Amino acid sequence: MAMAMAMANGEVMKRRKLKNSDDDGQIKAVDQIWDLPEQILHHIMSFLPATDVNKTIILSKTFRSVWSSYPIIDFDDDLLQKRSGLYGSPIERINKFLNFLHVCLQFREPNSRIQKLRLRVTLSDAVQWDNRIDRWIGFAVDHNVEELDLDIKNKDHLFYKLPQAVFSSKSITSLKLKGFRLEPRDLILSCPLIQDLSLRCCDGLKYFTASSARLRTIKLDNCYGLRRIEIEALYLQSFLYGGGLGKPCEINIAACKFLRNLTLERANITDEWFEDHVAKFLLLKMLKLSFCKMLKNIKVSGTKLETLELDHCKGLQKIEITALNLQSFLYKGHSRPCEINIAACKLLKDLRLVNANITDSWFEDHVSPLLLENLKLDGCRKLERIKISNKQLKSFHLLACNKLKEAEIDAPNLQSFQYNGGSRPCQINVDSCKLLKDLMLVNAKVTDRWFEDHVSRLLLLENLKLDSCNMLERIKISNQQLKSFHLLGCNKLVEAEIDTPTLISLSYGDLKLSLHPLMTFIISSSLVNAKLSLGETSLTTKYFVDLRDLLRFFGHCKILTLLCESDEVLIFPDELRDDLLPPLYDLKHLKIEVSSKSINYARLVSSLLWLAPRTETISFVSGNIEKSIKLKYEKMVAKQEESDCCKSRPIKCWRHHLKQVTMQNFENVDDKKGLLEFFSTNAKMLDTIYDNSRVYRIAGGKYSEQR
Repeated sequence: MAMAMAMANGEVMKRRKLKNSDDDGQIKAVDQIWDLPEQILHHIMSFLPATDVNKTIILSKTFRSVWSSYPIIDFDDDLLQKRSGLYGSPIERINKFLNFLHVCLQFREPNSRIQKLRLRVTLSDAVQWDNRIDRWIGFAVDHNVEELDLDIKNKDHLFYKLPQAVFSSKSITSLKLKGFRLEPRDLILSCPLIQDLSLRCCDGLKYFTASSARLRTIKLDNCYGLRRIEIEALYLQSFLYGGGLGKPCEINIAACKFLRNLTLERANITDEWFEDHVAKFLLLKMLKLSFCKMLKNIKVSGTKLETLELDHCKGLQKIEITALNLQSFLYKGHSRPCEINIAACKLLKDLRLVNANITDSWFEDHVSPLLLENLKLDGCRKLERIKISNKQLKSFHLLACNKLKEAEIDAPNLQSFQYNGGSRPCQINVDSCKLLKDLMLVNAKVTDRWFEDHVSRLLLLENLKLDSCNMLERIKISNQQLKSFHLLGCNKLVEAEIDTPTLISLSYGDLKLSLHPLMTFIISSSLVNAKLSLGETSLTTKYFVDLRDLLRFFGHCKILTLLCESDEVLIFPDELRDDLLPPLYDLKHLKIEVSSKSINYARLVSSLLWLAPRTETISFVSGNIEKSIKLKYEKMVAKQEESDCCKSRPIKCWRHHLKQVTMQNFENVDDKKGLLEFFSTNAKMLDTIYDNSRVYRIAGGKYSEQR
């Protein structure tokens, strides 16, 4: 399987150039794969990404032959552009993609079967029809396609006209359309075998009717202008409706007696409609209502119901739930109070209440008796003192309950606890939660003593996040299990001792070195990712010395990411570089994320190579663009001329070892020129710089493009 994936990525072509006997043996084994039956080869291809499968048609005749009969066709212009590097203006890129579709069609076997066609494309101008798209759709229908998934977006918000061939298909069982203009006709009658239908962001339909015993799933989402839905599909199992901001739509699904999943978003349904429809769906397992603003008082029952979600139905005043087997309930409220009764739901395992006007007494009456596994309270601003005692509870999120003064948590099997407090102090007791693995405290008014009494005793803790805990001043963490630690915005923290030998990921944010932090890190060699966010500061000598002292703790991690507002905070003055030792000798990968778009790359790279003299990659992220520099070093083979750069140092700097540079995505002419001049002038052994498709040779401290 792995060999086949390598072949589709073009690695086989490289292997053919290798000459030793071992490689020849591998190539022979790879070639033997093509002796397998076509059905098995198709199965192998099903594990590859769609873009890699599509690229096989240009690799060889053998690849092309296998692809020509492959029954699953998947074209996505976004993925293809990202992974294949289509260049040019938006119109040119789309045209290249559509031409690629046309070429692919030429390679299809005339009698090949198509099981599924998926097409995603964004048209860049006022195009409502393109022959290259229609040919593929027509070809798929003619070859008895079973699953047709078409998503055509237009930047001018126009709708694509669906070819009539789709309506005459006798083979389609799954039809998904997005961005099409549809004629006011019954789609289902024209496609008698259809089981799953999805219409998203389509136009032209005012009335939708469906009556078929084969229908199992219907999704009607943001279909502009839709006024009435009439469905008489006895065996329909799932129905989703998402309304727009236009006129209301009348929905009649009362005949769907076997409905199991019902989702209504922005539907103008009333209490009477709810009673006439939902209350009669005796097999309903999942009910989700979002932004159904006309609902006021509803009763939810049903012995089969397991999941209930009520999201921003802002007219709701009373909810009575008597679903005895309900396991998951989500309520997201609005500013208006709503009475909620879940006393009958004894089997609830997952309870999430957001902006709910519940009180301490309601919590005690409803939540305390439940054997919950997951509990989330978010924005419940009437809660002041809560106590929960539950041996089943595994996860508890307590967020933005601003009036909360005390939370007593007796949950010996709790594994995850998240707390986000407000301006008021809250006493939190997690003393009994010895099995905690994930702990997040945001805006928590916890002290050094509380931290020592609670966190230091959590011996199984694997993930810890402290964010804006501004009462902390000095903390010590010694934990053998901790793998991830995020320390952000704790402005009064002046000393932290961190001894975590199994740490893999560390984030240290909003650093203001002017506050004289005396941070001490004992970092293990297993640390993979470290991320430091540098706050605004004055660029004094002390700042740079403190920064250098801080960075020395992270020289052994595999990837170090530095986040900053400006590149200036990372450009060390020349005189300090002469006096100080580089802190990141062993760092291999350095990543810089800069908010400012104005970056002097040559000056910044000069400073970064002093900080990390043996780094193999430097990447820069500014906005949505990532640029990178790859560096290849060689040992000094002969004595070089004595230079002032590192004359007094026991170890020679990068200038004496750098052999090759590869730059990617430096499109600005001045940025590129500055880097070319910097490397060619300073690197003593440098002979080649690669810049995308261009090659520059270095000689005598100057560069010249190789033609």
